[in-house]
Amino acid sequence: MEEGQCDWESLVAAAALVDLSHRIESANGSSPHLIQAASNLVSPDGDSSEWALALPANEEVLKPLTQIFLLNYLTRINREATTREAAISRASTLSPVLVVRKEE
Repeated sequence: MEEGQCDWESLVAAAALVDLSHRIESANGSSPHLIQAASNLVSPDGDSSEWALALPANEEVLKPLTQIFLLNYLTRINREATTREAAISRASTLSPVLVVRKEE
């Protein structure tokens, strides 16, 4: 898999998890299968309902996973930008004719 594809997939995964997290927080019984699936992400706590388990699953599993995907994406983007700027800087010290920068 190409690195750019991995970056894009991290961003898409993070966006999907943000949506799932929001849907869990505002479910009000409208997404029973989602609540059931989320409740299976944490250990049962006595007689807790699926809803009561889904909320900690959201906080302890989904939100941290979202942060991991976003940090992965941002780290790679930052690394690419730093590498690109370093290459431009090195090239500009060699010969000003070699560097053609497109003004944004």
